[in-house]
Amino acid sequence: MNTALILKMNEFELIKLAKNSNDETILNFLAKSIYTTVRRCVAKNLYTSKRVINALSRDSAQNVSYCANENPNCTTKREIKATNPCTLCEVNEEDYSKICSSCRKKV
Repeated sequence: MNTALILKMNEFELIKLAKNSNDETILNFLAKSIYTTVRRCVAKNLYTSKRVINALSRDSAQNVSYCANENPNCTTKREIKATNPCTLCEVNEEDYSKICSSCRKKV
């Protein structure tokens, strides 16, 4: 799959790709996505390289960092004091648009 094709994908297509890909080049590209949901899926993916997981462990979005820290490929753990329930949420990224808008755990 080439970069031009990936750039045409919407957020939900990118989420599926990030969750199911075992291609290091694709995962490296998706790790830089503007969507935190996509980066979070890359952070959870066991095929994501150590280098990318370690970079995502320092992501500006706390829930991405949290997921990267949970990945066994992560070697540079970051202490995360999660006060926002979204950080620890286990909602499937493919379902977040249906579920999160009515979540009662919001801060």
